[in-house]
Amino acid sequence: MCLFFLVTGSLFSAVEGRPLAPDFLSEEQLESLKEYEIALKANEDKHLGYMSKLNDKYTEALGVAKERMVKIGAVRAIKALEGEIIRIEANDTRRSKDIEAAPDYVRKMRSQYDQFVFRVNNLKRSRDGEALYAADRSLAELQLQLTKSDQLEKALKLRQYREEFKRPPKPKESSQENKGDDNNEEINPPEDPEPVDVPFEPEPEPE
Repeated sequence: MCLFFLVTGSLFSAVEGRPLAPDFLSEEQLESLKEYEIALKANEDKHLGYMSKLNDKYTEALGVAKERMVKIGAVRAIKALEGEIIRIEANDTRRSKDIEAAPDYVRKMRSQYDQFVFRVNNLKRSRDGEALYAADRSLAELQLQLTKSDQLEKALKLRQYREEFKRPPKPKESSQENKGDDNNEEINPPEDPEPVDVPFEPEPEPE
């Protein structure tokens, strides 16, 4: 799948929230941006796979806990567990205050779940950052070549594009998370994180 499309002489970005690439870039020079889109898609697929596995294990554990609460007639706990199962099956990972009505060991499982969600989200963010860094390095090399060949106007346009390209897409809701200096010339490559394993296993209900 192509990342950019030539339409009436203009170059459009297929990555939502990203600026248009300069129209003087050749197909070969656009290759790093195409690889960037491919990397983002692969990262998203891996992220969905991790979350699916985690959610399946967590909802299975919640189902076991619900059966135990049904046996003892703990109505409030049953309602809390049913609500939690519905949220997770709908891919809503936000913690609800209703979970506080569940048994202690279920709340502990929820804390474990929150920790894994945090790790999985951070892993995707880190991998996306690596892909962005690689694409920007390629553009930086091209910018240097343009400068050395006295194509200063193109070099300036490419630099301006890089500054926009590196700027994170504007979030739908205002957030203080990950705010930084958007105008830095360089991007610091993120550390390569350990692969995320999801060994989430429900703890048995204490006797």
